[in-house]
Amino acid sequence: MTMSNWRVVSAWSGIGFVALQVLATVLFALGGLPPPITDSAAQASYTARNASLLITVAIVGALAVVPFYSYVLGLRSVILAGGEETDRPAAAVWGTGTVLGGLIFITSGLLAASALDASVQPEAILIRAFGELSSAIMAVAAIDITLLLLTAARGTLMGTALPRWTGRLGQTAAILSLVSVLGLYGGAAAGDVAFLVSFIPFLIYVVVTSIATLRTRSIAVAKVPA
Repeated sequence: MTMSNWRVVSAWSGIGFVALQVLATVLFALGGLPPPITDSAAQASYTARNASLLITVAIVGALAVVPFYSYVLGLRSVILAGGEETDRPAAAVWGTGTVLGGLIFITSGLLAASALDASVQPEAILIRAFGELSSAIMAVAAIDITLLLLTAARGTLMGTALPRWTGRLGQTAAILSLVSVLGLYGGAAAGDVAFLVSFIPFLIYVVVTSIATLRTRSIAVAKVPA
């Protein structure tokens, strides 16, 4: 498979990652609005009632890491195409992307663990602990997303493989992600909302750069003499 084809696969992988994240969100919403994390008894009841649904959400979330790694690998290659000076940003994109995938795996595992516990004999304190730990991990993930976006934006602005405006978009999304970390001081619930503030712009960035990669490849193919 040529490098150009690998970029196409990575771009579609980015779109697939976002699609799986949207699917996980829709499935989670089917369970209704979760109670405040401070209400341990209500949390246990909610988790027990939606145990099968939450396990499905956890599986979808974990599966999304596979296309995400493909996307990040492709983004790294696109940035590297900008020249030797983009080596460090490209390496940082791959490193932070690897960490983010791991954090997504962990939060999916915690969600599945709480659902499994609730489906047998709910332990309210344990389920609450899983929820609070997930919130803390998501705050760390927001920091990692910030670093990924900043390094990707830097690499994009240094090279010519992607439109420069995608680099500006990455910088804007990074600022929103960094500011969202402060939401953790408002408690677990505020931390979850703050994470969404950072994750949604990140998903938009993934879709935009994936489409830009596809368009760039199409333009390059169109310029090749018949």
